[in-house]
This record gives sequence, C-alpha cells and structure tokens, in this order.
Amino acid sequence: AGLDSSADLSNPELDAKCSIRFQTTFIPVDGPDGCGKLEFATEAYNYNTMDDADPRNLVLLCTSQGMAVQQDGRGTKKLFHHAVDDSGVIHRYWLEAEESRHHVGGEQRETAEERADALARGKATSSVIGTRAMGQRFNVLMTIQVPLQQRRRPQRKCFGGGKMAMDLSWNFQLDGSSDLDWELIEKADRCKSRSRSRDRSRKCARKAAGRSSAARVSRGSEHDTWSGLTVTSATRNPSEHVTVTVVIYNAVKGGVPSADDVMAAIDDLESLYRACTKTGRLVDSSFDFMKQPLKVDDMIAISAKSAFQPPSAVVGFDTFPTA
Repeated sequence: AGLDSSADLSNPELDAKCSIRFQTTFIPVDGPDGCGKLEFATEAYNYNTMDDADPRNLVLLCTSQGMAVQQDGRGTKKLFHHAVDDSGVIHRYWLEAEESRHHVGGEQRETAEERADALARGKATSSVIGTRAMGQRFNVLMTIQVPLQQRRRPQRKCFGGGKMAMDLSWNFQLDGSSDLDWELIEKADRCKSRSRSRDRSRKCARKAAGRSSAARVSRGSEHDTWSGLTVTSATRNPSEHVTVTVVIYNAVKGGVPSADDVMAAIDDLESLYRACTKTGRLVDSSFDFMKQPLKVDDMIAISAKSAFQPPSAVVGFDTFPTA
C-alpha cells in the first residue's frame, strides 16, 4: 500500500493491552440452492479525521484470505479487499458473502472436500483468525485500528461567529474537559436502542423465517485499482492503544433470520467476550486505558465532521433487506 518500510508503528508497552469488540450481522443472499451470495463493502467513518493527509488511524482489514492496509480519511471510506499483481499495482475488490452448510454460531470446521472446493473457486477457507477462542472461521472480518499521530489542531479562542453551530448544552468545566455522566448517557442509549428494536420487531413479525448459515466471506469482483496510502510515513500515537473490531457474518436466504439463529449469533458473541481477559462496558473503570477526557475542542471537531462530512445515509433502516 506504499507504507514506508522503515515505519515502525508498534509500541510494546501500549500493545500489551488492547480493546476488542465483537459484532454480528445477517446478510440477505440470493441464488441457486447452496450458492446464494451478495457482494458488499464495509465503511469506515472517523470523527477525528477531516483530511486524507491527516488520518486518525491506520486501518487493517483482515480476512482468512489476507490483509488490506488503508487509512481513515475525509468523509466515509469504503474498506476493500486488496491484491497486488506482479507489477506492483494494487487491485481493490468487493467482499462477497456466500451461504454455507455451517450453522450460525461457533467456528467452522470444513471437510477436506469443502476446503478443496473453496480453494478451487478462489473462495475463503476456514482459518485461525482473531482470538484463540474464535478457533477456525471463514465468516469473519477483523478490523484493526492503529492510532496515528495527527497534526496539532489550532487552539480556538472563542465560540462565537461563523457558520458552524453546535450544541454546547453539556456541563463543560473551565479547564475544557467535560463533566458528562457517561453511565446515564449509556443507559439512555440502551433504552432508545430497545425501543427501536421493539418497533422493528413488530414490523418484521409477519415475515417468514429464512435459512441462515455462517457466511463464507471471500474476495469478490474487482472494484478498481488504487494508488496506495496518502500518508506513507506515518507515526504511531505515543499514548493510544490499538482497537480491534471483529464482525461475524451470517447469510440468510428466503426470509428473515429465525429467533433461534439470532439467539445462536448472540450466544456466540457472549462466549467470545467471556473468553477475554476482561469484559464489561467502555464506561467501566477497567477500560479507562481506552478513554480520555472529552475536550471542548474535541466536540467542535466532531461537530465540524458531522456537519461538513456527514456519514452515509442509512436507507430502509426499519426494514430487513432482501437480496
């Protein structure tokens, strides 16, 4: 991807501890029996990155077929699978989710015939990826965010004037740090989430349950060629830890996921969390190493990103998609 070969983004002290989060999703697929599939791409949106030349994170997209190196940037960035040809050109590919014969939840142990067939078709095979408790899987995308040193933002002397507006109704202290009740905010968010979930459940209650399986996540069709990273001589942030996000993909065909499959997916997540050294919520004191006080300047930067580089709009958020 063009990263300077002399760049060392490791930090033994910081890298001894990281934050990891597990997520799961069901992707609707369509096609002949046993061959239902859908191409897709994940997106990255970082509130702290306004410019491609000043990324907040180096982003590693890891699959059982390899790793792609990218960076945060302006607006929203799609994360593609990468492959480099013999002449050094970087080709970017969509990701493909394909139904399988493996059930939702847990690792995928393939037979020799399954593995040989997948390799012959250029598809992903079940491999060791992520934490030890995850075992061998072909339905995982793992994103590793390595925090980079950004340029210092100019200090703001006042809040008046200009076209940008923001809500400063939080109780900010004079030193610029915020006195937010994070536990109260998190509880409110959970209540909103439960309310939205109940509304969506009622709307989807009449839909037939489809057949769900662990999705084989592979390299799909080619999207384009890429010139590489904007910043090739990056420097590691000296005080921030790596964040790992593991997304487990399931395919559903002919309807919506059944209650049993949803529960199996949740049980899978819970078992992976229990296998970690520590579990809890970001608000807990045990995760203080991943947090720092929210400053007024941070709020202004977040508001600017939201106003001038908003994330992609979510279409059909209240309806389960169909292939």
